[in-house]
Amino acid sequence: MKCLKSSTLSEISCHPLALVLLIFVSLSREAEKAPASAISLPQSSGSIFKSADLWWFAFFYSITFGGFVGLSTFLPLFMHNQYGLSAISAGLLTAFASLAGSLARPLGGFLADRLGGIFMLNIVFSLVAISYALLACVPPLGLGAALILFLLAMLGTGNGAVFQLVPLRFPQQIGMATGFVGACGGLGGFLLPSLLGEARQLSGGYTTGLVSLALLALGALVSLRVLVGLRPGWRPGQRAAAPAGPGQGGGS
Repeated sequence: MKCLKSSTLSEISCHPLALVLLIFVSLSREAEKAPASAISLPQSSGSIFKSADLWWFAFFYSITFGGFVGLSTFLPLFMHNQYGLSAISAGLLTAFASLAGSLARPLGGFLADRLGGIFMLNIVFSLVAISYALLACVPPLGLGAALILFLLAMLGTGNGAVFQLVPLRFPQQIGMATGFVGACGGLGGFLLPSLLGEARQLSGGYTTGLVSLALLALGALVSLRVLVGLRPGWRPGQRAAAPAGPGQGGGS
C-alpha cells in the first residue's frame, strides 16, 4: 500500500512537469546567432565578476528561483508538519504550486518586456515579502494553501523578470552571466529548506524561518530601490542596468 501511494504521488507530480515541457517545446524558438564581433573574449568574460551588478542579479535570483526551488522541495514536509496533510494531499498541492510557478515564469518575462524588469521586481519582492509574513502567522489551511500557490506564482514571475534584465546588462556575456546567476539561484534553493528546518528544530515551528524569508525579500526590495536611486542604468525608462562606463557603478 505504501509503494502504491508513492507510485501514485510520483505520477501526479509528473503530469504538471510534462505539461510545462509540452508548452515550452511548442512555444520556444531558436535564438538568433550573434555576429562574430559580439562574442566576448575569455579575458572580458572573466572580468564580469568584477561587476557589482552581476552580484546583485545573483542575490535577486537567489530570492526568486531559490525560493521557488526551495519551497517546491520543502512544501510536502511543511504541509504535513504545519497542517497535518497526508502525503498524497501534500503532493497534490506541491504539484499545483510548482505548476503555477513554472507557468508564471514566461508570464513574468512577458510582463517585464512590456512594463520593465525593474518595475516587475518591485511588485514581486513586495508581494513575496507579504506572503511570507502572512504564512508566518499560520493562517487556516484554505488560506495557507492559497497563499502558497500565490507565493510560488510570484516567485516564478520574478524568475522571468530577473532573466529579462540580465542580457540587457551583459549583452556580450550572456552565457557567463546567466550561468553564474542561475547557479546562485540554485544555491538559494538549497539554503531555504535548511533555514526552515533549522527554525523548526530550534523553535518547534516555522514562524521564525518564514519571518526571516520575509525580511530577506524586503531587503531585496530595499536594495533594488537604492540601486534605482543611485545608479542611472537601473532606473525605469532607461536601458535596465545598462553597462556602466569607466568609473561608474558597474564595478565592484
